[in-house]
Amino acid sequence: MLEFLVWAVLAQPAQAPTSRSAMRSEVLTPDPSARIDWVRRPSGADLARFYPSRAIDREQGGRSVLRCLVRPDGRLERCAVLGEGPAGFGFGQATLGLASYFQMTPVAPGTADADRTVVIPITWSLGGGRPDVQWTAGMSPVPNFSQAPDRAAVAAARPAGAVGETLLSCQGTVTGGLSGCTALGGGEVQTPVEAAALSLADRFRLQPTATTPTERLRQVRVTVPVRFGDEPAYLARPRWARTPTGQEMQAALRPLAATREDRTAEARVDCQVGPGGALTACRVLSESPAGAGAAAAALAERFAVRLWTDEGSPTVGARVRLPLRYVDD
Repeated sequence: MLEFLVWAVLAQPAQAPTSRSAMRSEVLTPDPSARIDWVRRPSGADLARFYPSRAIDREQGGRSVLRCLVRPDGRLERCAVLGEGPAGFGFGQATLGLASYFQMTPVAPGTADADRTVVIPITWSLGGGRPDVQWTAGMSPVPNFSQAPDRAAVAAARPAGAVGETLLSCQGTVTGGLSGCTALGGGEVQTPVEAAALSLADRFRLQPTATTPTERLRQVRVTVPVRFGDEPAYLARPRWARTPTGQEMQAALRPLAATREDRTAEARVDCQVGPGGALTACRVLSESPAGAGAAAAALAERFAVRLWTDEGSPTVGARVRLPLRYVDD
């Protein structure tokens, strides 16, 4: 029996585009709510209870956008407010308070479906003087881009000293570009972070897929997170646009595994993300047996990282640690 283990995050594989998880990893369709299965949602009373008191006193409505990772048990974690408006009324903090009231259908840990992100836009209003809150939600994987801003472009667009993020909602074009972009959750006055994010929109190009060929790109609407701040040296949760085939992994590592009693070969390599998301300039961190590191470094050339992260940052120029393990049983 052959067992291939790639310890880095391999959710949303490049192959099998007709699978449920792979389709979600391509382009967000205009009807994302159809993909959401909720076990628990906040009641009307819950929503009204979190309406900011200052906004009620001033009869002020507003908007906000919440983005969270979804745990395998369906609960939301690592939530962040991507936008709120108008500022100063507490709509963002109120939105964070609602996060614990949402729970999606659990999935098996370690599967592609376990690596999920959800975006929840919320509209706050006072209908007839009474708090009224409406929300929608959609899975929000970042689309696969054939072009995206690099770290230099993001640094050049970043307002001086600004740290923050926003979520752009854009229409695709027939050439794969983005048009009609708006900052979700923004107020009436555009913030410097929102303006900077919008200035980067023309640098993105959508990658056509089996389910969304070039002629259909103009029919989709996508969400694109954009973050400004100090970029980490390493990608913590890389998403892969390309991975080696099983045959390629077998050809590279099986002969080495055959030299060991436990029939395993493993190595860790540290690589730079180069143009197009390809892994380059790999160096071996560990190997067993001897030669597994060189084999892993050669296999790394078959990997490619998506050009934009779920957190809203470019990947080209970052580094990634790639542990590989082959078991021949």
